[in-house]
Amino acid sequence: MESLAANSKTKRCPECGVYIPIEATRCPDCKKRVGPADKHGVGRKAVNYRAYAEMVLAFVGLGLFVWWFFLKDK
Repeated sequence: MESLAANSKTKRCPECGVYIPIEATRCPDCKKRVGPADKHGVGRKAVNYRAYAEMVLAFVGLGLFVWWFFLKDK
């Protein structure tokens, strides 16, 4: 039995559930990024690398603040 995605030319947005073309990278309804379809025809959520980079920068900034405020003069 073949998978549902192999027979279909659409995939479902993982955020809002709207069917979109299989080659689409962004959902036209909710404007979220959509990755390739899985075996059930649902697009995977795309990784948000910008959020990870912002988190790392925030932790580095917090570390520098703690060092400057508490440990600099010791």
